[in-house]
Amino acid sequence: MTDSTAESIDQSSMLNYESGQVIIQEGDTGREIYVLREGIADVKRRGVKVAELAVNDAFGVVASLADVPRSATIVAATACKVQRIASEDQEQFITDHPEIAHNLLVS
Repeated sequence: MTDSTAESIDQSSMLNYESGQVIIQEGDTGREIYVLREGIADVKRRGVKVAELAVNDAFGVVASLADVPRSATIVAATACKVQRIASEDQEQFITDHPEIAHNLLVS
């Protein structure tokens, strides 16, 4: 993948959410990984807040890699900008953004 292709993926996969909007839903299937680029998001299991996500936190990883349903609902606590990484782009994305891989390993 060329730098321009990676940049294109970075720009075309940005999604905006308003406070209170669901980003991903517990129990849904999905092969995408998400990275919070702006804002704060809540992690909820069975409707109960269990954690909070901040800028550069990744989520949706387990469902993507293990091909299992989403284990939590992610809700925008503030206005959020989220980067969605499609399954076919994940390996290159992690290579290009090692800080994300590091965050996954230490969380």
